[in-house]
Amino acid sequence: MTPVEGSSEMNNHSLQPTTGESGQVKRGKKRKRSVRVSSPIVNNCDNDVFEVEKILEHQEANGKVTNYFVKWQGWPADTSTWEPIENLKGCLETVVDYFESSLGETVRWESQVYSFKKWINHFSDDDIDKLANQYLRSEGDMIPPINEEEHEQFLKLVSRLPKQARDQKLIKELRNQCMILELKKRRTLQLQNLRDWEREINEISTDTAHVYVMNCVDLESRPMDFKYINKYKQSLGLKIPEDPPIGCDCSSHCNKVCYCVQQGYGGPAYNNKGLLQVPKGSPIYECNSKCKCGNDCPNRILQNGRKVDVSIFKTNNGCGWGVRTLQKIAKGQFVTEYVGEVITTEEADRRGKQYDREGRTYLFDLDFNDNKDFPYTVDAAEYGNISHFINHSCSPNLDVYAVWVECLDPNIPRLGLYSNRVINAYEELTFDYLCQPIEKSDKRGKSVSNTDVRTLCKCNSPNCRTFLF
Repeated sequence: MTPVEGSSEMNNHSLQPTTGESGQVKRGKKRKRSVRVSSPIVNNCDNDVFEVEKILEHQEANGKVTNYFVKWQGWPADTSTWEPIENLKGCLETVVDYFESSLGETVRWESQVYSFKKWINHFSDDDIDKLANQYLRSEGDMIPPINEEEHEQFLKLVSRLPKQARDQKLIKELRNQCMILELKKRRTLQLQNLRDWEREINEISTDTAHVYVMNCVDLESRPMDFKYINKYKQSLGLKIPEDPPIGCDCSSHCNKVCYCVQQGYGGPAYNNKGLLQVPKGSPIYECNSKCKCGNDCPNRILQNGRKVDVSIFKTNNGCGWGVRTLQKIAKGQFVTEYVGEVITTEEADRRGKQYDREGRTYLFDLDFNDNKDFPYTVDAAEYGNISHFINHSCSPNLDVYAVWVECLDPNIPRLGLYSNRVINAYEELTFDYLCQPIEKSDKRGKSVSNTDVRTLCKCNSPNCRTFLF
């Protein structure tokens, strides 16, 4: 095994206790250039730590050095022993000196070290990703510590060995150390990138609750083609009206006689705790800027933003990024709003074909007023908020409701995501991308299905429909 940080081999050129021919384990004081040996002299000594005086010769098999004949400091020549390289890793400098002096193979330091370092550091991104999967944990990274100064010294020593003396186990361990150092470097850069992204999100977000970002699965950083927004982005040529033509005259908290409330299901959409109390699919009309009631009106929920701290996190089931709540959510509680770029249905059809080929879906049809001839669709592929990262489930814990506030155009409602059950802290948030049973509708929901490409669903719920769209 190659010495690693914290081992006596790297720090003092000494080795751990070993077993002699008698099978007895002996311990000794650490000394410079000391090694673990397989010699019978172990049985005649109070410890198993010996100092190498010099290497006399070596053996080769199939073009590779297999053993070294070692003369021990303070011991007669007839006690010299043949030792494999794993027993001499604590004194590699002596091995190097042997080849450079006895065989006259003095190396060119700079060119030799450079070439060897380039070769030993030749590994793929997949190699680093596998290592990340091995060491990254939600409870904290488990990346082994490597002393870079000692690693560099060790690497230089190995580079000075002739090729036939470079033991494959030693090379494997050295390369693993190099990969670990590269993993630490990439992980440091990634964490800084994610912290910057988290700060940027919370500076842009108008919600009072915080958004955290976490990736304990791989080395993926923020998506560079995504821009965080708080409300609908108007596509070119589209104007979303934000000046409501009418508001209620309620002087205090609105109730069932409120004009806005009556536009919906026929009664208040929310109870006195601000929780949804109308059937799924019911339209919701909240009070707007023309209403005389205050911001604490019980009919102003979605417009006051998200109140739940959430975490955008990388999933470990192949579903990419996801969102989990960091607080317990009550049934019927408003969680977040689905926002994106509002585009025409024609443009949505064009983009949808490309999204289907890529196996992703961010299109949400605004078909609550007319499910056949709806003119607009929300595209959250490039612009959106945390809802961009909420994954699909055939058994979701969030339902989508159409909500009208400032814009009363029946074809441009806002999309509110409300809990359909109690959601415990640290549960992943999900909603059904199709919004209703697939056999009852050919509408897109949050997808476009105009091609023959079918995307497998990964929700793993008991009633999974197998295909996402």
